Amino acid sequence: CTPSTCHPVQGTLPSFSPSQTSSIPTSTRPTLVLAMPRDYLTSLPVELFDYICQLVYACDRRGPWADHRQFLGAISKAFLPFARQRLFPTVEAYGEKRALRLLDLLATSPGAAAYVTSLTLVLDEYALSARKIKTSLLSAALANLVCVQTLAVTGAGRFAKMVLSPRKAGLLPSLGVLSVTGEFVGWTDPLAPAFYRHLSRYRQLRDLILEIRPQPRGAAYQAKVVERILMPPSFRLLRLTGQAVDSPTARVLAASLGAETLSLWSHHKFASTMSSRLSRLPRTVAHLDLSQRRSLKEDITAALEKCPWLVKLTLWCGLEWSTVLRSLGRILPSLKHVELAVSETLSLSDILSILEGPSKIRQLKRLTLRTCHRYDYGSLQPPEHFIPVIEVAEREKVQLEGVWAVLAGIAKQWRDERLEAEREKEQEKRREISRAAAASAPEW
Repeated sequence: CTPSTCHPVQGTLPSFSPSQTSSIPTSTRPTLVLAMPRDYLTSLPVELFDYICQLVYACDRRGPWADHRQFLGAISKAFLPFARQRLFPTVEAYGEKRALRLLDLLATSPGAAAYVTSLTLVLDEYALSARKIKTSLLSAALANLVCVQTLAVTGAGRFAKMVLSPRKAGLLPSLGVLSVTGEFVGWTDPLAPAFYRHLSRYRQLRDLILEIRPQPRGAAYQAKVVERILMPPSFRLLRLTGQAVDSPTARVLAASLGAETLSLWSHHKFASTMSSRLSRLPRTVAHLDLSQRRSLKEDITAALEKCPWLVKLTLWCGLEWSTVLRSLGRILPSLKHVELAVSETLSLSDILSILEGPSKIRQLKRLTLRTCHRYDYGSLQPPEHFIPVIEVAEREKVQLEGVWAVLAGIAKQWRDERLEAEREKEQEKRREISRAAAASAPEW
């Protein structure tokens, strides 16, 4: 796998032997030196060897690669573990040609695959067909990804189905976050619990994120019943985006998986409302995470009132903030943690209303102020605008966290330091006046 075949975040998949450098132009190819004794580098003290690796790993700005990384494996095999550890953790492949080369490498090089902790494939829906790559090779690639913690697959329906329904236990033993985006072509109902019976084989799975691109069709989707699936103790979150949020089977899948957190993100233009999506919410859901188009201003108070057991609520955008926030203390008696995304539609008075006054959430312990989605910012107030939130939260003993809480805290510190400096300056001016007056007083 060469720099032209993959697009990793933290580095480019390297060539690991001198023979593989033949494809690199002579003018930019690293100069090969005579081989040192085999144990020369490895016999050095660990600290010294790591320091040498750091020096060799320094940017090579003469090279043709975008990230200017040295190919350590081409310099000496002693550098191979270090090179893999630094270059392989996060890997992305865009396009079928690059993905095929990457998967072939992962299938045939267990040592390299073992260093991958995050893998992202962004492909066409029909990519990685049986005509292009054998099932055995895909299975081998998955089997070698023993340290992958995050796996995101867009398109490649055949491969996505393999990932969502693992054939044997022990596959992807470190997987914590699984994200699949696609059209789910050929699936009678993409959210039917039967398709997810074997997810429990991922013993560390924490988050499952599903985005269905086409709109669900047909009444057959409504005929599913809850099928209790024994998920690993680590499992917490089911996030549905795209057309998945409007599937009648969404709530059934959430109940079947026993998800504590149900995340519904809907940013497409369709008639369904967030309130309708919240009907018959499974009681296993203790945390709701809701987001829709910022231009909407929906009042979901009536829908939330039917879920008095909720402990945590995350609200991003697309809501009638003034009404919803001022009703939470009354309709959700168990609510202890609120997360809000700061945007131009969320006013300071809306935030303060849940901390003090008649609409105060009396059982509230934590308030998180997040940044809004990248595509949904709008114009924002400066951090100092939220200093009153810091002050009221301190007084009410509510733990404040999140990016905007940090920014507001810094702004408050700067303000306090500025005011203190101004007070000190004013006091010094008064002292000078007093000294001047004392010096000019007549002697009797």
